[in-house]
Amino acid sequence: MNRKPYIMAAIIYFVVGLGFGAMMSVQMLSNPDNNFVELAQQKAHGQITEEEYQSKIHAIQSSIPPVMHAISLMIVLAFLPTIAMRLKDINVTPMLSLLLPLSSLTAIVTIVIGPVIPHGIMMLLSLVVFIGTVLLAFIPGTKGPNKFGPDPIQRG
Repeated sequence: MNRKPYIMAAIIYFVVGLGFGAMMSVQMLSNPDNNFVELAQQKAHGQITEEEYQSKIHAIQSSIPPVMHAISLMIVLAFLPTIAMRLKDINVTPMLSLLLPLSSLTAIVTIVIGPVIPHGIMMLLSLVVFIGTVLLAFIPGTKGPNKFGPDPIQRG
């Protein structure tokens, strides 16, 4: 898959993801007790411990209905084949595409069994996945055949 179809698929993925993310945010913030800014300030000023902070974050995340997390994971999984094809085009193992659902899966695990991964690490993981996904749009594909097959477009 060359960059043009990947960019179009990525745009669709990000628009759908942003729309769905906005819906999830509205769901979380509809409860006046879910004040992230106040929570962060309390933690920064030492008014709450790390355990209390993680517990409150877990409570906020748990306020999102499980079906919304399932839909979020399905959106991510629908984009996996596109990422895998793009990775093959740049001669990189498509197994790296399995990193994409990692941030969604960690969020679901946190909801189900509690905060096993600190919130900051989850945010960092999401940021790394996002940056990697964007970078794939700018890396040119391998010219000619590579270990995954022939060039998907004829370059002259």
